Amino acid sequence: MMYVSECRSYSSIQERRAAAGGRSGGGRAPRGEGFTIMRYAAAMLFLVLVSAGFMIMGTGAAERTPAEPASSESVIVVSAGETLWEIAAANKAAGMDTRRAVYEIKKRNGLNGSVIHSGQQLVIPDWSGR
Repeated sequence: MMYVSECRSYSSIQERRAAAGGRSGGGRAPRGEGFTIMRYAAAMLFLVLVSAGFMIMGTGAAERTPAEPASSESVIVVSAGETLWEIAAANKAAGMDTRRAVYEIKKRNGLNGSVIHSGQQLVIPDWSGR
């Protein structure tokens, strides 16, 4: 067993290397620290490039404009307080599930969600073939 007073008399590994003329810490950083700095720099560069790519591409959430309605399709204007569910229920084919009608209207008009606005025009698909 070694006591604290005995430990103080031992020289550190770096002191022994310096005395032997070997590598000493000198003024440069140890090898592991330089590698860590390079990894952080590479990670930051990667994040900057990915962020720039997303900024260039945009979110892709721009509202799509539906194609012109066919002669068998109808166009309605959304009234204040009206929901997509109400519009689908009122304009669906007989015996058609309202959920399916909502899906078809969203698909036909290029809607990503169920949010519609007063004054917005919606193309109601032709239900005769379904």
